[in-house]
Amino acid sequence: MVGASASGLIPSGRVGLHYVAEVGNGRESRYPLITEPVQNRISDENHKAFNLALFARPAAVSGLQTGFSIYRDQLAPANQPRIGETILDAYAVVIRPKWEWLNEAVLDRHAPYGSPVVYHTPGFYTQISRQFGAYRPYFRYQYINAPNAEPVFPDIQLRAGPSVGVRYDAAEFVCLKFQYDYLSLRNQPGVNALTLQLGFTF
Repeated sequence: MVGASASGLIPSGRVGLHYVAEVGNGRESRYPLITEPVQNRISDENHKAFNLALFARPAAVSGLQTGFSIYRDQLAPANQPRIGETILDAYAVVIRPKWEWLNEAVLDRHAPYGSPVVYHTPGFYTQISRQFGAYRPYFRYQYINAPNAEPVFPDIQLRAGPSVGVRYDAAEFVCLKFQYDYLSLRNQPGVNALTLQLGFTF
């Protein structure tokens, strides 16, 4: 988000607690067209979003970071009532020189104003990888399950499946990635995909 952010260390000894507090313009309502996904100059209905997070880096487990956050916003999609949005997120990652294990779970809650109906969209992913010289093969499984009548994500529905790939670091700032995906969809045939990506970092 575009706004103000504060972060710091919470006195907690070897637990290594940190906090993050943010307030800003929030996200674009995504309907009917995404005109400005990151709201730089304006904010839907002049409403500000906020995000609060707490995470730990315990000294007892090398490379571990785990935490959770809560994000609150108000969306104003065209021709619809305003929607209160709450996103709950929790994660745990272990990053070491050779191994990486990344895990994250999220629950997106949309509550249209004036309606008793609330829409919950859960999702998660887990990814593990190991480095062999310049190569890093990885495996990931991802899952997201949005209700059919979800007012903000009507096209998402159920998407789940594995990804397998390998990343090759050709140079310090250049990498090449090859990935295979299988995506299971609700009431539709599954999708197979191959992706080749070239990335540059500056």
